[in-house]
Amino acid sequence: MMQRDSSAEGDAKDVLSKNTENKFMQILHNYADTSLEDKRFLIVNCDNVFGERDDFDWMLAMLDTLAGLLEEIDRNSTNSRHKLPDVPSDAGVGRNPWSFTPHNAQYITYLMSRLLGSKAVDVRSRNLIHKVILR
Repeated sequence: MMQRDSSAEGDAKDVLSKNTENKFMQILHNYADTSLEDKRFLIVNCDNVFGERDDFDWMLAMLDTLAGLLEEIDRNSTNSRHKLPDVPSDAGVGRNPWSFTPHNAQYITYLMSRLLGSKAVDVRSRNLIHKVILR
């Protein structure tokens, strides 16, 4: 009976893990329309999603997706949602505190850094990753 309970617990973890990965991928594919809460979900769960994958082809595909998102953000930089907040320019008064919400590109670059740091890669994969990043 103990073995059946641990098996059921393992199955529940697999389902939860798969649901997390599915939600993670759905948020990435609809990134332009995601909320701040969705972006935080990406940050909080990236290590879980990336850590479970040992497939270098998947890793390269994920990097390619993230690089594509960065390109899209760059193309849409005139949209106010994608602009960095303005820094106060009145130097005579000193710098006033201003609120800061991370720029959309910062979320993506963080995810890229976590993905690259999650696994050791062979030389071939490293060279392919280098090409994706330089794109």
